[in-house]
Amino acid sequence: DINRLTACSLEALNVVSEKIGDFHVEREGLQQRVAKQLDQHRVVLIGGLPGCGKSAVLKRFAQNASAAGPILFLKNDRITGTGWSTFAASLGLSNTDVVQLLLEIGSTGTPVLFIDGIDRIRPDQRGLIVDLVNAIHGEPGLSHWKVLVSSRDQGLEAFRAWFSPAMYAKTVIGDVIVRPFSDDEAERLAKSVPHLRKVLFGNPAVRDIARRPFFAAVLARSIPEGTEPQTEVDLIAAWWARAG
Repeated sequence: DINRLTACSLEALNVVSEKIGDFHVEREGLQQRVAKQLDQHRVVLIGGLPGCGKSAVLKRFAQNASAAGPILFLKNDRITGTGWSTFAASLGLSNTDVVQLLLEIGSTGTPVLFIDGIDRIRPDQRGLIVDLVNAIHGEPGLSHWKVLVSSRDQGLEAFRAWFSPAMYAKTVIGDVIVRPFSDDEAERLAKSVPHLRKVLFGNPAVRDIARRPFFAAVLARSIPEGTEPQTEVDLIAAWWARAG
């Protein structure tokens, strides 16, 4: 059962893109910030503007954790069922006791519930998250478990009701804000993908979009070398040339 949960988690991890072309921009500072926030808070949000790489930051942290043992990673568009029981049945688990399974994962792996895109989970599937969070909060043996989520919403106001206030009353909710690439990160990317240099360091209106990892990845495969967008209109044209 633990192997099946881990396999499901790794499959969800693998569909999260973190490369621009064939290059991955290491953002070690963000990984350190996530670790620090988890040390201080029980619930931690990875937030930021659309396309800034929130999912990639979460993926890298969970991926590193998976090297040490089993993890539980959920992605908004890879959830099945309406609650824990139907989710467990979809995986064919023989032991569906959520507390026992979490205890096992926590004792041999990483006691963190990873959720990517919590703000985009369908209303009819939110029961799975509620069931897991309630188990973590209600079972004393799971008091060391924490929750790390990514969300486009700034703050957890949109889904604060999912978490019992007692779960974060003492430590409040931690957050890690993911911003567009810094000059140093943009320079490393430009050296690997030279035809992005002009959009990464040119017109501020274009640069501010191009320095978001998601859009940089789209531009890397969309714009032929020597035809870099110079204005917002050019950027829009390049974007819609590949159907958005």
